[in-house]
Amino acid sequence: MDMRTCRLCQKPEDEVSIQKGRKICEGCRSRKRRGWPGPRGMETIREEEPELTPLESAYKEREEKDTVRKAKAQRDALLDENTHLKAQIGELVKMQAPVDILVYKQAREERSDATAIILASDWHVEEEVDPVKVHGLNEYNLEVAKVRAEKFAQNALRLTNIMARDTKITTMWIGWLGDFFSGWIHDELLAATLLAPGHAANYVKKLIFSCIDFWLRESNYIIGGVMIPGNHGRMTEKMHFSDPVGTSLESFMYHAVCDRYEGNPRVQIRVSPAAMVYERFYERFNMRLIHGYETKYNGGVGGLTIPLNKAVTQWDKGIKADLTVLGHYHQFFDGGNFLVNGSLIGYNTYAEAIKASYEEPRQAFFLVHARKGGQKSIVAPIWLDDAHKLPRAALPVAA
Repeated sequence: MDMRTCRLCQKPEDEVSIQKGRKICEGCRSRKRRGWPGPRGMETIREEEPELTPLESAYKEREEKDTVRKAKAQRDALLDENTHLKAQIGELVKMQAPVDILVYKQAREERSDATAIILASDWHVEEEVDPVKVHGLNEYNLEVAKVRAEKFAQNALRLTNIMARDTKITTMWIGWLGDFFSGWIHDELLAATLLAPGHAANYVKKLIFSCIDFWLRESNYIIGGVMIPGNHGRMTEKMHFSDPVGTSLESFMYHAVCDRYEGNPRVQIRVSPAAMVYERFYERFNMRLIHGYETKYNGGVGGLTIPLNKAVTQWDKGIKADLTVLGHYHQFFDGGNFLVNGSLIGYNTYAEAIKASYEEPRQAFFLVHARKGGQKSIVAPIWLDDAHKLPRAALPVAA
């Protein structure tokens, strides 16, 4: 057997260590790794890699692909980050550019006059609400009615004065929408009321006098408005739709109010000859006023919205109104083209029985602004109780 010789140092394998399958000794291999070019005049011999098995080749191929894939992912991540940073730098450069300042001009002088509209209805002054029977959510009697009527006058004027700080307001216009007393239209009211209908009408008349006198004394506004009866003041068993005004005790009370202020140039209140009346404000704003018994609501899913919109659509075929205002339902609600007033009496056993939503006693306030010939604006409630007063709990305490 021939003895192998190192191709670099030419030493035989009995003098140096040459591993099987290799052509250079271990000493030369070590020197080559350290950068030794080999003996002068001799070409460096490339060491051949040992032949790999198929499994080893597959592993090696997969490792190479993984290396390429990782390198590509790193490159893509670097490119994405670079693109993002360039975009941020671009935005920063834009922010450094000079800014064109917009110079606003003084607004043109426009019409800024408006009319303060106050809705009054559903006071039911002589109808008692026992707090025990409504779980402490409300209490109502003649004395409470007097206190809330005073709050109504005070807060209606307060809202008007607030609006008048930036808007020219010369008139407080009140829509008196009826049901100021409950009367005896149902047998139940014979036991639930504290006054007979005539005495109740006289009690309400004094409260209305007090409101108007307060507005005249504490302000310089013109006190305008129109008075329409509700369904509780009727003197007949059922509503007489042919003449609801002439058959209502409320109408006689209204005439007494108007007679008291006849000749006063600051009081321009009149009694409506019909249950539905239209009032024009400025050039084009037309408002329809009703009490509200003209519409029927039986607790549908859509609430008052559906029946009222249907009714307004039909009425508009005759005379188009920009806004319809009404009371009757004891729920303060702004429907856009209609506005429902709240009540002075507030939550009672009847509201609980028909599953009406609880609502604090309140009345409605809004502006009709002269803009574009008349537009509804700034709808707000008129609070009737002290801000700090909470409903008292009347539930029994467990022993």
